[in-house]
Amino acid sequence: MPGTIVSMTNAVFFQVISFFGIAFLSGMGYFFNAQVKEFTESVHDPSDPKAVGRACYTAAIIYAALFLFCGCQVAMNKRGSSRQISL
Repeated sequence: MPGTIVSMTNAVFFQVISFFGIAFLSGMGYFFNAQVKEFTESVHDPSDPKAVGRACYTAAIIYAALFLFCGCQVAMNKRGSSRQISL
């Protein structure tokens, strides 16, 4: 179908991966912003945990954009398959 960039299988796969990426990175961003002891008081802790939290939120936003893009691709693939004539 014209307008689709990603196949149905790939779009669904990337949507699932994006969903878990959004959940994981949002949680990590929250923990770093809240300066949870397990994340900020170790030997290899970041010098600015709030900046790390913002970076996690930024990455989650990028995953959300990928999630929406792949959702549109799924919808376009479904619409295209319903228009095909089956013989």
